[in-house]
Amino acid sequence: MLLPELVIKGALRDKLLLRGLLAVGAGYRPRAAGHLRRRPKGVGEALLVYCVKGGGWCELAGQLHTVRAGDLLVLPPDVPHTCGAHVSNPWTIHWANPRFLHAIPRFVHFHSAKADYLGST
Repeated sequence: MLLPELVIKGALRDKLLLRGLLAVGAGYRPRAAGHLRRRPKGVGEALLVYCVKGGGWCELAGQLHTVRAGDLLVLPPDVPHTCGAHVSNPWTIHWANPRFLHAIPRFVHFHSAKADYLGST
């Protein structure tokens, strides 16, 4: 499921806490036999794929990666990739597309400010 762009823009404009990180899409694929996604241009947002059961694979930057239960794939935005479920033991996955807007610098700044504050007490 993907959020409509109008909803995303409104949330990013009106909700200060969401400006750093907003999930614009999410889904669940139980025992996804035959699941295959080829994305020669990647996707516009980062893609997080958490494997709950079974397994699969992902080809990213010319390298093939095995995905097992408990693994989290973190695919950067606009990076070509191909992912699929294992033939005899297909994965069950949860996925999300987060839209980051300066999330890392804000977190680092907050963390540094907190550490400085705690260090001065």
